Amino acid sequence: MVRLVQLYIDDSLPDELSFGKVREQAFAIIPKEELLTKIIKQPKKPLQEYDFYWQAIDTLKRGIKTNLRCLVEVLGFSSITTHSAWLEAIEWIKAEFHKPQQLAPIIEEHPEDTIPVKLLRYFMVKEEGQPTRINKARYEFWVYRQLDRYLRSGGLFLEDSLQYRSLNQELVSIEEQQDAIQQLNIPGLRAPIAEQLDVLLPEQHSLLLKFNKALRKGKLKHLRYDEKNKILHWQKVKVDKDERLRQQFYSQLPLCDITDVLRFVDKHCGFLSTFTHIQPKYAKQPAKKDSLMATIIAQAMNNGNHNMSEISDIPYSALQDTLQSRVRLATLKVANDLISNDIAKMSIFPYYSFDLELLYGGVDGQKFVAATPTIKARAAKKYFGKGKGIVAYTLLANHIPLQVELIGANEH
Repeated sequence: MVRLVQLYIDDSLPDELSFGKVREQAFAIIPKEELLTKIIKQPKKPLQEYDFYWQAIDTLKRGIKTNLRCLVEVLGFSSITTHSAWLEAIEWIKAEFHKPQQLAPIIEEHPEDTIPVKLLRYFMVKEEGQPTRINKARYEFWVYRQLDRYLRSGGLFLEDSLQYRSLNQELVSIEEQQDAIQQLNIPGLRAPIAEQLDVLLPEQHSLLLKFNKALRKGKLKHLRYDEKNKILHWQKVKVDKDERLRQQFYSQLPLCDITDVLRFVDKHCGFLSTFTHIQPKYAKQPAKKDSLMATIIAQAMNNGNHNMSEISDIPYSALQDTLQSRVRLATLKVANDLISNDIAKMSIFPYYSFDLELLYGGVDGQKFVAATPTIKARAAKKYFGKGKGIVAYTLLANHIPLQVELIGANEH
């Protein structure tokens, strides 16, 4: 083919030469029949991403056969439905794929609803004069991938597993149901559902009438009804007098630096004293509070010690030494406990609760991108893009962080 291309740049061939002469030279290099064969074998469409994907799966054929197939054969999969195409696919693989000398099954024999129409061409093996057969390695990979997906979503389950067992196995059996209801001592569980509905439906109807009446009179400022589309919309309520009073109250409070707040808190609970040296035997000097506060602020604001040293009069070496020797997870937890306990002793603490008689709590995870790779830093495209990070899993009660655990993004 290279010699054919050279005919276009050969200076020895004059421009007046007829194309028939050039074609004779081309056929002398490659016969006409061979050239036609090469042109016909050229792919009609360029390879797409899926083509490379399935070509990579072909290289895993041996591992799929030796590792995954034996596991699937011994595991007892079950389904929440009476008919599952994936259970039929497993039985079909057990029956047809264990015959080494036999040709692959015909593509039409595979269980229905296991191969999407748009992916069907990737599972076909075509040979001249032979029926279209199925690519066994690709089909096995596809079935095992769907098994993993349905196990995680609960569509399939393993009765002998702790993590992927059915929800029915977690529920109380019918024989133990009455005893469990008596122990719960909930009146609503003792009465039949039909009787409860007879009582609740009239009450619901009266509440809907009151709601409709209030909405028509304009008492529900946070709701707006669209007459044209017949849809109820939420809307932002204008600031009321109480909100203005709160704004006026907080506007009277003087502004202060964050360092003054930290000094005030340390004066009452002494949380800075918990940041002990990682090797107290070799600590020559006590910790400087300014360096401690500057390091804590730099890490909390994600500003870094280098930038903090530039905007303050504290050397970078002092900040870095404080971070490495005193600021660690253990000392941070002790300092947080001291501050939380001191807040709980305040007389105003109960009034920050939603209910004076009931304490509300909750857990939440805050995501942070890891500046340096650690054993807990994991990839999560949803939160960190192409980077890695960790999750600060915090237990909150009455707006106070009682406990914090650092976990990987895969554990959240």
